[in-house]
Amino acid sequence: MNAAPLFAAGVLAAAALGGSVFMEFRGPITSLAVEARVLYALGGPTVKGASIHTEIATAALTGCWSGGPLFGCAVLDVGELRASAPDRLDVDVRAPWLVSLGTRVGIQWPLVRRFALRAFAEPRVTLSHPSILVDEVRVWGAPALSLVLGVGIAVLLNPGDS
Repeated sequence: MNAAPLFAAGVLAAAALGGSVFMEFRGPITSLAVEARVLYALGGPTVKGASIHTEIATAALTGCWSGGPLFGCAVLDVGELRASAPDRLDVDVRAPWLVSLGTRVGIQWPLVRRFALRAFAEPRVTLSHPSILVDEVRVWGAPALSLVLGVGIAVLLNPGDS
């Protein structure tokens, strides 16, 4: 199991913070993981003096290879984009499902028997194109590329999995 705070650029309408939790099933050098993520934008587009707030909840499937403390993964991430603003604005999310494919590279360094420090970078390509409309005017669209960074503590159910 692993929990990590996240920083993301390009996933939402502004830089975002959030977190993830995942369960990993490991073999000798390969693993498969299922991950849940939530990201909240730190800002967003301003329309008619009002800030548009965005957030996303996603599920990711990762297949990884590890060699010592280093690892590399293929990541498929799918989530629903949400946007809101004060009542006086009509906010709509067109094609709200964000689908991305990326690679994750990182390090998992053992700390004590059942805990390890885990850090990663995850550049991604966006396969779908959600956008945010305010009063029928497009104010943001998902870019073709994005980046997610994470660092956290991995809880090792099998202490040999460091």
